[in-house]
Amino acid sequence: QGHIYHGIDLSLFHHEPVPKSERLLFVGRISPEKNLALCIEIAKESGIGLDIIGKITPKNMSYWESLLPSIDGNQIIYHGAKTRSELIRYYSAARAVLFPTDTHEAFGLVTIEAQACGTPVITGRGGSRNELIDAGVTGFLCESITEYIDAIHASTHIRTDACRKFAEKFDIRFMVDAYESLYESLVG
Repeated sequence: QGHIYHGIDLSLFHHEPVPKSERLLFVGRISPEKNLALCIEIAKESGIGLDIIGKITPKNMSYWESLLPSIDGNQIIYHGAKTRSELIRYYSAARAVLFPTDTHEAFGLVTIEAQACGTPVITGRGGSRNELIDAGVTGFLCESITEYIDAIHASTHIRTDACRKFAEKFDIRFMVDAYESLYESLVG
């Protein structure tokens, strides 16, 4: 009965007191299922800049090459892979994390990491995403480009502390405690 949510070590993620950049952020593997192409389209349609952080594997090189004409170094900027401390600064400075993945993932680490750094997440509906965001409070669930653009504009009203508080329920300590309780109940 019930759910045991995956957890992250929230002691490793925090809000850095850096100025907001007013830019969107995409963090993730550069691959078709993460839907970076749609992310770029949404950013262009909204007129808001997009910073891209992620690793490109040889397997996805042709996908990346198809995106290169859109990476202009001004509105759309690729920053490569980053260390955790660099990533925390990007999360903390971003207006919102944009994550329109097509994959119905069981859990989304980027979603929780961003909120742990006080940044709202704008993503598609489906998979675990409905449970990883408090819609309208820590981010938005969208289906169309119009909904994404509306969410980008509304994201300025999301509070940093609300995002962090919501992320706390995904702290690894809660996951460990829940598994220990489950195992104890099974052993009897």
